[in-house]
Amino acid sequence: MLRTFRFRLPATRELAPVLAAVALALALGLPHLDWGLPAIEEEAVPAKKALEMWGFAEGRLQLDPDTAGWPAFSFYAQLALQHVQYGLGRLAGTYAHRLDYWLAWQLDPSAMILWGRTLSVLLFAAVAGLGAMAGRRVAGLPGAWTTGLLLAAAPLTVRHARLVGPDAWVTFFTAVAVLALLDLLAHGRRRDYILAAAAIGLGAASKYTPGLLAISLFLVHLERRRFEGVSLKWLGLDDRRLWLAALTCVVVFAAATPTTLLDLDVLQRDVGAQTEHMERGHFGQQSGPGIIHYLNKSLPMALGWPAYLAALAGLVLARFRPEARVVIWCVLPLVLVLGALGTHFDRYMLPVLPALALGPGLLLGAVGLVWPRVSRGGVLAAVVVVLVAMPVIASVKLVADQGRPGTR
Repeated sequence: MLRTFRFRLPATRELAPVLAAVALALALGLPHLDWGLPAIEEEAVPAKKALEMWGFAEGRLQLDPDTAGWPAFSFYAQLALQHVQYGLGRLAGTYAHRLDYWLAWQLDPSAMILWGRTLSVLLFAAVAGLGAMAGRRVAGLPGAWTTGLLLAAAPLTVRHARLVGPDAWVTFFTAVAVLALLDLLAHGRRRDYILAAAAIGLGAASKYTPGLLAISLFLVHLERRRFEGVSLKWLGLDDRRLWLAALTCVVVFAAATPTTLLDLDVLQRDVGAQTEHMERGHFGQQSGPGIIHYLNKSLPMALGWPAYLAALAGLVLARFRPEARVVIWCVLPLVLVLGALGTHFDRYMLPVLPALALGPGLLLGAVGLVWPRVSRGGVLAAVVVVLVAMPVIASVKLVADQGRPGTR
């Protein structure tokens, strides 16, 4: 029988893995956050685009970024963050005029980039906390500990937590969507559909790829209908909740990145260029679909081979559990579609991690049915250490390397 979950204030025992995951993410993300500065060795596109949107030459904000290669939500988020920084600077006497902020960026952008990087660290820390909550729902405390700590320590998340980019928002909204889809399966309430769709819409407004989770929502909707004992004759399309979710997703996307849809010429130009780039590979240096690269390199590097293999085993062994199928439905669309493209970068797998990291917890749950001791005390702690050790070591090395004088 499918378990149900209710929102309630978690007990200390349940809250511990959430806090531990957040603390580990902050401990790995915050040290040496000024690496490379004052030179900007990263793309930092949202921060740079946000600075353009100040409209210093025009004397007023320019809310149209004049690009649709990326949706605009991350630009607006950085623009808001920069205005908070500017407002505090005015109160402190650092800036007397908005042009002083522009001049400060030209002379030394370190403070602005640090604010953007700090936001990324906080978002990825939230991803780790949300992962622990999702892990608790699919596999109890063993799932909470393994999922939360894996997401906190994964070198791929730590690396991008220390950059200014849209990927932090993409991963955060994906983690929210995964948690909401688990609630949708358990309860099937309208608010579950709305929250899942809103998270997908916001993720797509940060970068288009989380829009693939709309497929996941539909598949989880079918799982819920099957649990409710309702006929699937019309594939659930006769259910108003699904149409409410679709409407929510579109409205939220349009509200979060309105200029993307307002200028259709720019949309056609930039999306067309992006599509060609994704199909042909990065400057012709990549050839063939990226799925082999992702399965053999990106994902094992992100989680470490022990946790990666445990995740795959967990998904296979627990595939008949409805909660496990939610995880599978969140992983497959992203891996299969992105893996079919000619351009492949490790960061494209970031939205896969909030779901895939639930796999080791599912494995512990399956093994626990045969050997209950694996989910208790010292044995559980030992298993968690084995699973998390490799990504922790890799992330500590990454942070230490960035802290060396040559990168500061």
